[in-house]
Amino acid sequence: MLLQFVDEVSPGIGRYRLDLRELYPDSKARARFEAHWREFVESSADHRDLFTRDADSIVYRTESFIPHEQDGRPPVLLVVGNPASHSVRAGMCFALEKGRRTEHRFWEGLAAANWLSFNDVPGRPDEDAEARNARHRADLLAGRYESPFLVGIDMFFTFPSPASAPAWKGVSGLFKLFGCPGMRLIAAAERTRLASTISRFVTRQGAVVTFQRNAYEELRNPSAPPYTRADAREGRLRSKSAAGYPIQLFGAPPTYLARAKLFHRVLMEYADAIAGGGPAPQPLR
Repeated sequence: MLLQFVDEVSPGIGRYRLDLRELYPDSKARARFEAHWREFVESSADHRDLFTRDADSIVYRTESFIPHEQDGRPPVLLVVGNPASHSVRAGMCFALEKGRRTEHRFWEGLAAANWLSFNDVPGRPDEDAEARNARHRADLLAGRYESPFLVGIDMFFTFPSPASAPAWKGVSGLFKLFGCPGMRLIAAAERTRLASTISRFVTRQGAVVTFQRNAYEELRNPSAPPYTRADAREGRLRSKSAAGYPIQLFGAPPTYLARAKLFHRVLMEYADAIAGGGPAPQPLR
């Protein structure tokens, strides 16, 4: 099996095994990967704890935050491109703003669109980033937040990459590491994994919302509009099915735009569509 779940390390953090023999039956492609591997691993100090390597496989840590139980709210699965290495090590997705010790803009964007607001008490002088991440992780998994939805957050590509190393960051860094043919195989395996998550977590009253091109393209119905940056910014990416299930799928602007008004507007329009035509939520002031 190309991609296999190994175990859960802690709530929200699991390990997967990637089989390099299945990924690279061609010796030249495998040699190309091996030439890049060491540079990739050394691109971030966070990688020491995330990857275990043997001759023909990589075991790595990743993140997925699916609530433990349904609570009556429409379940909505948010799917981003892949996890940042420092967030996996911290045990919480979007753990910190890149290069800072401040809250990540993604949480600000969700709160501004009335999609998810943690029950934070203003001015917690004794709470450091680690404590805040642990509290947010527990609240996310338990559904303890203000939202019209029960929110799950998952990655399309489970393999982490550094947010602070330009050559290797994000999904583009994975394409550089694994190559386009390898990424097509990984994408097919990840789509199967996510289809299982969607079938378990999302009901027809809920939806799947993607924040990255590959996630939307791999999950959308073939008849739905293909991804374009302009359509994502304008909220025009909508599909009647997600990974083959009759679940609404929406393509949202990328997370780096989470502080922009267009990000908030698109999410509010999508919330209206999920609710079935009710009044769209108003932004926080």
